[in-house]
Amino acid sequence: ALNQAQTWLRDVRKEELEEWTNHLNRLSLTPNQNFDWLSWFSKMKPKEQPFQLPYYWAAFCAIGK
Repeated sequence: ALNQAQTWLRDVRKEELEEWTNHLNRLSLTPNQNFDWLSWFSKMKPKEQPFQLPYYWAAFCAIGK
């Protein structure tokens, strides 16, 4: 499951994130938990992968046997 989440985060594109955040909008989030997604998305190119760099997903690595 960890590897799947890491791969999804690395490969997700703008349009997939927009779809995912539409589900978040259905939740009852407090103002502190809410984020201005529309402003963030407006700065992206259509096929952009905003989390493709290891900086964003490398922390989610599990090491062991």
